[in-house]
Amino acid sequence: MLNEGGRHEGALAASEKALSLDDKYIDAWKLKSNALLKLRKLPEALAAAEEGVKLAPDNVDTLTSQANALYESGKFDRALPIYQKVVQINPNLEIGWSNLSELLNQMKRYNEALTAADRALKIAPNTSGWNQRANALVGLQRHTEAIAAYDRVLKLKPDYHYAHIGKGNAFTGCNAIRMPLIPTIGL
Repeated sequence: MLNEGGRHEGALAASEKALSLDDKYIDAWKLKSNALLKLRKLPEALAAAEEGVKLAPDNVDTLTSQANALYESGKFDRALPIYQKVVQINPNLEIGWSNLSELLNQMKRYNEALTAADRALKIAPNTSGWNQRANALVGLQRHTEAIAAYDRVLKLKPDYHYAHIGKGNAFTGCNAIRMPLIPTIGL
């Protein structure tokens, strides 16, 4: 809860206290990794996540923490098989598919990203899945479909700024915004 409220230093201190009492407490490693991620201490976040994975190599939460730390560190090739393992272990985990889709979008593997986003949406049609679907559609140059997907995001969460930006980019991509020609004078 401390991490969710933006009190990341408190979450970090609590996780470190818990680990000083029991260094095999998996949730404390996950909390520590997530707090360090929020504090942008990426190498430390990855190290904490890897400790959690050592203790529970098939736990989707520890694996997700590890993959998130790798993703945030820009180590996409290392994050990919971990996100894939998460959805293999729990194919009904919406956030797993959404995370995988986001990574695949970053890697410009748009067809795979679209498939992963669609899997996420079948489980829970929420802003994350719709936004990742829209991002993949933009990457595939399917701008009109992307605009419709961004509209779905904005219907669910009108203040979701990423969807507003994405929708603007999709409009630009499909030439829906027509700029008036400005005559050049005196050239």
